[in-house]
Amino acid sequence: KAYDNLFKGTGAGGAIGANNGAGANLGSIASITADADGFLTVKLNGTVAGDLEVMRFQQNDLDGGGAKPQDYVRLFGSNEIAIKKRTVDAANDTVYQLDFIVPGGQATLAALAAQEPVKILAKPSDHIEAYLEDTEGLVEGVREVFYSNRIVVREIGDSAKRNSADEAAAFAGWASDGGVDLAKYGLGTVVNDGAAARLTTLKKGETYKVTAVVDEGGGYANTIADINKIIAKSSGVVNTGGGNAGATDKGDLVADATFTVDGDTDITGLTGNFFTFQRINVITETMNWVDDRDPTVKIGYDETNQRLTFDGVNTALGKGTGVGFDTFTVYSKKLDAGKNRLGIPAL
Repeated sequence: KAYDNLFKGTGAGGAIGANNGAGANLGSIASITADADGFLTVKLNGTVAGDLEVMRFQQNDLDGGGAKPQDYVRLFGSNEIAIKKRTVDAANDTVYQLDFIVPGGQATLAALAAQEPVKILAKPSDHIEAYLEDTEGLVEGVREVFYSNRIVVREIGDSAKRNSADEAAAFAGWASDGGVDLAKYGLGTVVNDGAAARLTTLKKGETYKVTAVVDEGGGYANTIADINKIIAKSSGVVNTGGGNAGATDKGDLVADATFTVDGDTDITGLTGNFFTFQRINVITETMNWVDDRDPTVKIGYDETNQRLTFDGVNTALGKGTGVGFDTFTVYSKKLDAGKNRLGIPAL
């Protein structure tokens, strides 16, 4: 799910606290408390405009092993909490009373250790949506669903309306908070994900960028061993360097090179002495004129007659729209052999 607002602390390490509420501090979290009636209350620095509708708390143990606090989400969960009331106090800070009674009231919150960093998402977006890509609904009557392990972000509503000539990148210039650098999202092809490091294990299915190379010298035996391990389980890497007999002779693993680990297992046992890697996410932005989740023509399967069916949605494609279609013909992409396996005429 996508939201239009993200609030966080702007102090050191994401610390929350009062500030002037101006510029980058507008909307930063001043405090998270329980009021006299026990309701969860969030104060944001400065006057935040608009109806936020709901708030949703996030605390992520990014380092693993409990290194980051998660007591807030344990206490009042990570689901959406409705906003009961919005007020602006004498200092022009915005105070939200949420529809959640804190067990034990303010004493419970006061007893917790520092909870930073904590982030708050607010206002379900009217402009974009996010979801896990899957096959649900692609063929009517098919209950089994498969997932691609990819997150799709797309425009919705009026924000998705455009003419055929308007194909500018919709998400250009996005920025993200922490961990992921989304600079030029939609214009570039990669997003840095975490700090670069001399990794000894590269995970299956991940894409990596070489950010630095150290010259081993001598016979380059260890460098060659690292390269060969990566070649064996990756695409985009070949040993163009032959014997790796020079400082710049590192096959395809030169600075700024990228590759994907697509073997059957992780790459393990790298020396961690010669190559610095940064995990990246490959991003593709496309212009889709058909809504895959709610298509105008729906595909089904007639089990009795063992055939595919194609039904047009009357409200979107029929006489009621002014288009005046009585029938339509379905074609399929032609394979190299000149036909396709579904028996649908090739276009």
